[in-house]
Amino acid sequence: MIDEDTNIFVDLLCVAINRINWAEFTLEDTQKLVNEFKVILDNGDIGRAFYSLLINGYNGIKLIDFDDYKGEKNSFHVVTELTYKNGTDEFRPDIIPLVNGIPLAFIEVKKPNNKNGIKTEYDRINTRVQNKKFRHFVNLTQIMVFSNNSPYDDNEVIPLEGAFYAASGYNKLFFSHFREEDPNLIASVPEADEEKGHFILKDNNLFSIKYTPEYITNRAIDTPTNSIITSLFSFERFLTAIAYVEKTDENGITRLEKHLMRIPSSLPLKP
Repeated sequence: MIDEDTNIFVDLLCVAINRINWAEFTLEDTQKLVNEFKVILDNGDIGRAFYSLLINGYNGIKLIDFDDYKGEKNSFHVVTELTYKNGTDEFRPDIIPLVNGIPLAFIEVKKPNNKNGIKTEYDRINTRVQNKKFRHFVNLTQIMVFSNNSPYDDNEVIPLEGAFYAASGYNKLFFSHFREEDPNLIASVPEADEEKGHFILKDNNLFSIKYTPEYITNRAIDTPTNSIITSLFSFERFLTAIAYVEKTDENGITRLEKHLMRIPSSLPLKP
């Protein structure tokens, strides 16, 4: 049950907030709650008011339990190619992580050595975030990842190769490098569940690639793409390194910027 104005999965959110808050929200109640979020998501604050709801709750209702590090109260889902649409304008990110049914991030992935590298995605996302029709989605999204699963080339003036992350915004985004400082994190990833992998490939009509050399190589846990998503989307870090900064230029004009703080990645933070 997807609210198309926000891409919030209303049924998943309903189950989660009832579990977290010992509440008895109905789907209708939850849809009304989402409708109230839309007013907040109309703000031109690059999502600061909505982020406050994620951290502090809404009218006493927690949307996410930040003390739930075992995943017993929060729910985590991943969907592919979910359409973000407003009128005739639309786009479909490759991969969207959901926390309690709320699409809080997306991941664009390309093949290694693809034409123009990551620059094509960089140009494309900068056009999208400036489109006011996508305001709800930009304000909802906390983290964006772009990767062609290649090592960084530090000699490039314009980044073309590698796995990058950015905070959402309305102007040109800044693509940041990410290097994991805790070697134990990647090493702690459990072995792949073959049954789940089978399902995912079949569900995305990609089962034919399962035994190809490219697939076998790219599924390794220490590839650039897998490393960055393991690091950024570990629950201890997800959403906890975001800061809103007001900057005043030489003309005295103050504008709001959203940043992913450069913190030691081996140190999990709590809000």
